[in-house]
Amino acid sequence: MAQTFIGLTPKKLRPRADMNPLALRKEIFQHGKTVKWERAAACPCQRQLTAGSPAKSVNTKEPRPDCSVCSGKGYFHHTPQTIEVIMLSAMTAPERFAHYGEHVNGTVRLTFLPEHLPGWMDKVTVTDSFAEYREINTKTSSAVEALRYPVATRSVIVGTAGDNTIAATLSMKTLYCRKATAEGVVAGSELVENTDFIINADGKIDWSLGVTAGTAPTTGERYTISYYINPVYVIKSFPYSQRVTYSVEKSATEVRTELPVLADAWLEWLGD
Repeated sequence: MAQTFIGLTPKKLRPRADMNPLALRKEIFQHGKTVKWERAAACPCQRQLTAGSPAKSVNTKEPRPDCSVCSGKGYFHHTPQTIEVIMLSAMTAPERFAHYGEHVNGTVRLTFLPEHLPGWMDKVTVTDSFAEYREINTKTSSAVEALRYPVATRSVIVGTAGDNTIAATLSMKTLYCRKATAEGVVAGSELVENTDFIINADGKIDWSLGVTAGTAPTTGERYTISYYINPVYVIKSFPYSQRVTYSVEKSATEVRTELPVLADAWLEWLGD
């Protein structure tokens, strides 16, 4: 029979200093950023492969590229909610070929409240910050098109043209737009917001003005567009969820308390 051992308990214990979970919680609410947090879920659209004689069916675990829910990614996001997080350690790395790779660029470290336990591939949109995003699209037959991200409106305080000591508010959505033919030949001049297109309330591009004026790209032509977005991050680490402490503050016995949770994330488009 194997022996069991009882741990030896010291006869005297010195006064102890415990972590104050309330102080961490206050830090998040006082210095945190407002974000939209969306949970990730695995999509059940995996394809079945049947082969052999007798026929045998196997789950390939490959998502369907024509899935209307996940668009072939294998996962989708759900249950968006607005929360507060601490954002630290946003970094870039000049060592391009270091062992951690290029994905360290655009990395951020997020601290969540314990009740907001993040998971792998969860999405976080920073609703009070802005970034520039650029993409090339092929024009569809629709007058209104969704870009990869909703276009955000960024307001900045600038000086007026007549007197730069007088403040004026400038609201910006798009930065540049230009079209090319289906063969890739750049055609025409810069396309201007509110002249050749508008950005509607949903952050989509509406080509109605350009269609009327004959300046909008036609179906099958391509266009490049630079615009402001609210930065979107994806959780790319396994969050340290074992964040529990035991405190005797204002209590005769230890009280189990969950602590804020740390997770690493990078800009979503770096994962493509």
